[in-house]
Amino acid sequence: MSVSFVSINVRGLKNIVKRKAIFLFCKEQQANCFFLQETHSGLADETFWKQQWGDETFFSHGTSHSAGVMVLFSKFPGKVIEHKSDTDGHWLILVVEIHDQRYICVCVYGYNNRPKNRVMMESLGSFIKNWEIKYMTDKVVLGGDFNIAPDSWLDRIPHRGQQPEYDDILTNLCISTHTVDYWRITNPMSLKYTWTNSADNNQCSRLDYWLISQTISKDVLKCEISISPLTDHCMIKLALKIIQQPQSSETIWKFNNSLLLNDGFCKQVKILFQSVDKLDMSHMSKWEWFKFKLKHLAIETGKRIAQTRKHKQNELTKKINTLCEKTVLSIEEKAELRILQVQIDDMYREKANGAFIRSRARWLEQGEKNTSYFHGLEKQRQSKRRINRLKKNEDIIDDQKQVKDEIWLFYNNLYKSNFQIDEADSNNKQVTLAYSSVSATTLCFQFACQPNQ
Repeated sequence: MSVSFVSINVRGLKNIVKRKAIFLFCKEQQANCFFLQETHSGLADETFWKQQWGDETFFSHGTSHSAGVMVLFSKFPGKVIEHKSDTDGHWLILVVEIHDQRYICVCVYGYNNRPKNRVMMESLGSFIKNWEIKYMTDKVVLGGDFNIAPDSWLDRIPHRGQQPEYDDILTNLCISTHTVDYWRITNPMSLKYTWTNSADNNQCSRLDYWLISQTISKDVLKCEISISPLTDHCMIKLALKIIQQPQSSETIWKFNNSLLLNDGFCKQVKILFQSVDKLDMSHMSKWEWFKFKLKHLAIETGKRIAQTRKHKQNELTKKINTLCEKTVLSIEEKAELRILQVQIDDMYREKANGAFIRSRARWLEQGEKNTSYFHGLEKQRQSKRRINRLKKNEDIIDDQKQVKDEIWLFYNNLYKSNFQIDEADSNNKQVTLAYSSVSATTLCFQFACQPNQ
């Protein structure tokens, strides 16, 4: 099993669409713990944001236009023992326990003012040392936007000073907490930055990084820098090995009504409908067979669309990362980078707006329930519709394999070309489907309104 962390300076989450887009982006990373900086949160936002995220959330509030940090958990395999937040919204420290191992996790947002940053880092170092003694652990994970470029040459453009120099504020913090800049240790001469001045691509710095205890550096599975949407900072990832990974749970399928806007899908539905019309079976049987085939068609089409979208997203991410790794960008490359960033931002805005549409109730500010609520509701409905027992003749069948076999046998006989149901025909004589005049959109809408069969 591994526990993964993600850290992003989000540059404000007050905007409802941006917040949803960032939350969706975080969920896609499939990490367990997220450190967010510059959230601009206030006490009044806690309830809304917690329920929108749908899992454990901890805050250190700033103002409506500066500072603020959050720690979000998603399927976290451990528990939080204690937490403490900074009153100015610049750090949040938690002690978590994962399978009898305790970790001190710290989300950091450094000041732009160097003297203030020095005081904060010294205070934070002392606090961590006290908690190491209190909770008898030497496992520390600090992450976030420190607003400090560790190396004056390797970690910033333009270079500062006449020769490379490691920042003394960060050096003192690492010494006092027995931590190391893991990414720099494993990439000693790499030039990669986590922040780029949106007005000048030739001004870059590596301000976001992980400082971890030397005792857990051997457990690191992944430590990398990657792009993130709707912010001028990159995302940083860290994965630590703990124990064997548990198996994932089953997924739930539901008809995606956005396919009704896909011309190719609608054409395939019309072709399918015409082929079903030629079958030698009752109207009821034709309708059931049509729904069965439509489900498979929708799944396959949805997979192709998702793969195409994922491929485009990966290509955009790869191109942006390639450009960000360059020390100097030409005018054409700067323009290309801006276009690519707009495209990746638009993709996540589209996902956020899609979440509005898919919800059966509106958002929390407008009465919406969170993603976990809908997932739980769907599982509840699915469990009610699931066939757990069958009565065959006078016998009760509750073995799930036998139940599936009997269901398969029933529908196998039902859809044989010579199989007719007189009662079904008599009940449906009054229902005459005008196949040639019914649109694919209408058919799919009817299918979506039917209970899952």
